[in-house]
Order: sequence, then structure tokens, then C-alpha cells
Amino acid sequence: MASTVGASATPTGGSSSVPAAGGSAASVGAVNYGLPKANDTNAWRALMLPHAGQLELFKAPGPLSCAPRQARGGPLVPVSVWLHCGVHYREWPPTEKPPSVGEMPPLDGADRHHKFFPLPRDDPDSTSPPVRVFQAKSGGELEDIDGRWVLELRGEHRPLRFCFAHKKDARAWEKEVLMRVAPLTQVWKLHGGVVGDGSAIGPALQDGSGGGQTQAGVAGNGRLSTVAALAAGTRRAL
Repeated sequence: MASTVGASATPTGGSSSVPAAGGSAASVGAVNYGLPKANDTNAWRALMLPHAGQLELFKAPGPLSCAPRQARGGPLVPVSVWLHCGVHYREWPPTEKPPSVGEMPPLDGADRHHKFFPLPRDDPDSTSPPVRVFQAKSGGELEDIDGRWVLELRGEHRPLRFCFAHKKDARAWEKEVLMRVAPLTQVWKLHGGVVGDGSAIGPALQDGSGGGQTQAGVAGNGRLSTVAALAAGTRRAL
């Protein structure tokens, strides 16, 4: 199942197998996060809002991995995804209406059904952002999706992987992730009226303010600042 949203993004590298640590976005030298031009107000406002859609989540085989595939089910699960202050996602039947770009995650059943994958901002000198796109190869844990395109998000524990039938859809989501993990120093350099915390929140626009916190200062605010920034972004979007 292809992604239901997103425009094609300019590739930043070639395909890769799972063991490779590089990937499409992680290349030697400075990272191109694809941030909007300084005077593109509409693009900055769009970046403030969630990027959303219905994707296929890859689930690695669990304790029943030795059982026949028919007994353990397929490795891909349809999920609704909101890219805002990290990645919010929850499983949905494939017949459910997918969320729209700019739509906030619903509050109903959030504690019981939503899962969260944090995506902190990159360091200013980072050469390897926490996202890459590659084509699954036969062998290993991805052998059941051989030939499909994978968007991999890396965190402190196991990576989060979404599967796509087409490369351009995986690249489009990679582009959205990259913009939201860009170091705040780069964001402020391009747009002095953008502020945010150390999470991957879409920048919130404030008239006449360039933000008074440093990269290190905002990175340590934790979950409370994430919630506060999310609420502030929602108010500005209304």
C-alpha cells in the first residue's frame, strides 16, 4: 500500500540494505534538511502543522517467528501517522479514512491506542540524521518485504520502519521528517520569527520574535515543553 499523502522529494542518495548505517539522507558532510526559503511564509506555516497520512508499519517477527507465516500474520500493519512533536501513530483497519495533512492527532483513545516515537532535533554538527530510505533486500528480518521501499526512523531503541510500494512516496515522508529534525540554529538562521523546543515540532510562528533560547537550552526541556509547544502550535494554527 502506497502512502496516501505527500509529494515527491528530491532523492539524497541511493538505496541501501538494512545493515548499512548510511542511507539516503546520511551522507558525509553537512546534512541538507530541505528547509523552506527564508521568505516562503506559506511553507513555514505548513511546517508548523502535522504531516499526516495512512502508512504501513513494519512489525518484526515476534515469539511466533518459527511458526508458519499464515499463523503469525503478515509483517505490515496499516497505521494512521501524525508527524508532529515526534511520530504519533495508531493501528487502523485499511478501510478507515486516513488523516489529512494539517490535522492534529485525535484525543479520543489517545492513552489506549496511540504510540509515540520521539524525534529530537539534530545537533548543529550532525552528519547522520535519524532517518533514511532504502529498498528491502532478501534475507534477514525484512525478507518478507523484499523489494519494497522502507522509511527507517532511528531512536534510542528499536528503529521504527514504514513500508512503501513506491520510492517517491518514501522520499516524500523522508523530506518531511528531515525538515522537522533540523537543528534550531539552522531554522533560526533562515527564519528569525520561528521558535520551538528540542523536539521535532513544526516551528511555531511568532510575530516580532526570533526566539531567545539556545539549542542546548531548548533540548533539555523534556516532555512538558513538548506538550506546551504542541498546544501553542495548535492555537496558532486556528
